[in-house]
Amino acid sequence: MREGRLATAEMWPEGVLTVEEDGAPTAGMIGYATLPVWPGNLADLPIGRSFIGGGGVLIFDTPNKEESFKFLQWLFEEQAAEFNKRTAMFARADQFTDPEILAEYDFYDTFLPVFQEQMAYGFPRQPLAEWGAVMYTPVGEFANDVLYDVMTPEQAQQRLVDNMERIFDESGYTD
Repeated sequence: MREGRLATAEMWPEGVLTVEEDGAPTAGMIGYATLPVWPGNLADLPIGRSFIGGGGVLIFDTPNKEESFKFLQWLFEEQAAEFNKRTAMFARADQFTDPEILAEYDFYDTFLPVFQEQMAYGFPRQPLAEWGAVMYTPVGEFANDVLYDVMTPEQAQQRLVDNMERIFDESGYTD
């Protein structure tokens, strides 16, 4: 997309920075819209549905729980505007109305209303440790193999499903 060879993509705010940053050939030339509706979708949604999930700051098992919480509070409350300025990630709902944050990037005027509408119909990604192994890498392989005619879409999809089932079985999520 950054090179002008892709017509559509689902993008998070931090991804939009790559196509809207100063000097990018696509800066200021991107249109934003919600995902298209799937006719006859079972939930009768007015737009297409997407995952809610993505980047984050995670602190795992630590004997310093109090200090870890203080760090997260500092990052997402005291430094919320700076965090957004550097990442374009929104950690809290009130950031969508914060004048300091909204003034940071010109594309927020056109992108954020669409992003917020899309997220209103999103569903949370499950917090599985195996998420990368069942989605990130296999979806990239799916796209590459289909785009470069290594596999048909059906073959690549079946490989993705088989991989997901195998990993979930090995991890004990399924019977």
